[in-house]
Amino acid sequence: MISERIAKLEKECARRGTAGIRGHFQHDLHTAAKTMFQDLPQWEKVACSMAYAVENMEVYVSETDRIGGRVYYNEEAVTDPDTTLDEKNGGLDAFYAAYPEGRELQENQLIGGLAKGHITWFFHRILEQGVSGLIAQVEGLLENPRDAQAAEFYQGVLLMLNALLAFNDKHVAVYRAMGMDELADRMEKVPRYPAENFREAVQSFYMQHIVVMSENPYGGNGPGWLDHYLWPYLKRDLDAEIITLAEAREIIDELFLRINERIFKNDIWVEAIVVGGTNPDGSSGVNPLTYMMVESIIDLDITHPSVYVRLPKDPPEDLVTLCARYMMAGRNRAQILYDPAVVGALVERGTPFEDAVGYGCGGCMEVGVQGMTSDYLYIGWQNASKMLELMITGGVCLRTGKKIEGFHATKSLAAYDDFESFSLISWPKPGG
Repeated sequence: MISERIAKLEKECARRGTAGIRGHFQHDLHTAAKTMFQDLPQWEKVACSMAYAVENMEVYVSETDRIGGRVYYNEEAVTDPDTTLDEKNGGLDAFYAAYPEGRELQENQLIGGLAKGHITWFFHRILEQGVSGLIAQVEGLLENPRDAQAAEFYQGVLLMLNALLAFNDKHVAVYRAMGMDELADRMEKVPRYPAENFREAVQSFYMQHIVVMSENPYGGNGPGWLDHYLWPYLKRDLDAEIITLAEAREIIDELFLRINERIFKNDIWVEAIVVGGTNPDGSSGVNPLTYMMVESIIDLDITHPSVYVRLPKDPPEDLVTLCARYMMAGRNRAQILYDPAVVGALVERGTPFEDAVGYGCGGCMEVGVQGMTSDYLYIGWQNASKMLELMITGGVCLRTGKKIEGFHATKSLAAYDDFESFSLISWPKPGG
């Protein structure tokens, strides 16, 4: 059940979401690339334009906030007629002919086009190291870069990390002026420094998330394995008795409402979270946050974030029951993934077990290893029932009677005694 405070926040977030508040990130990004940074080398133009847009984002706050910040996306990225990618006027070829430098700008997201994405980031690094730790790490790499391209990349990263801090500090000043010193104090510490408790960890994650989703607002840049990298902080707080599960639930509820508020009018922009799963040592990754996040998305009257449950081998019976309730009662687009199948498939394709268990889901449900791969693996159409048919028949198409060329199956249905034995998949051991 949600608290009275969260019920009020839900209505408040719905009002803001319906209002369609827009920022000017894309406009600033494109304008900066075409004006103040137009004569810089490509890498520097991209980095400086992006950093400028981040630093100049609006600060959206409310006196009810216990998590600082919001992200809004300006859909009208380019308004200048000579730099608008208009298919009606000849498409990209005509655009490039009239505006030669437009190809470089478009390919680097500096004008028009869709943002690059479908990468589930290593969000936990900012929690563990803080921006200051990341800056120190990059500065160390910059002392002896592999080549010129690496040096340019490291310099661009430093520009962006400092822009993130500048944007965060704008929030600190606003909350301080509003008399919200507790939140201002928290944001003064994180994400600049490592998080030490659950509230700090959530705040550090979310400030980074605002910047990521401003740059890449479409599907595929979701929070990933959120309960996995937040749980150590909550466990520490619970053990020290400085937070209760009820208080933690309110924080998760507010985080989910904030994510949903951004895409209230754009329900196709999926922000996916996976919970549960399997740890790198092969043990179950299910923890109290797993249950809390599933229960939160069931109880809240919202569709995002998309919370997908990863069931480990021999999952707890109460988690299976919760998943059944989620599938039936949750308004969210529930999806359940079975780790032995997904991890097994990744390992079979060459992914080390300890990496494979870190998988998440991207723009809709595409599987990718968090922080290591892009899930942008569209194939147009995927006929799930046909795949099941071929697994049952050993690769023989029932419509044509022909064996599908290139399909490899060790057994056909006749080789199995019952459906249970057919559905069982061998579970790889940790390390391979």
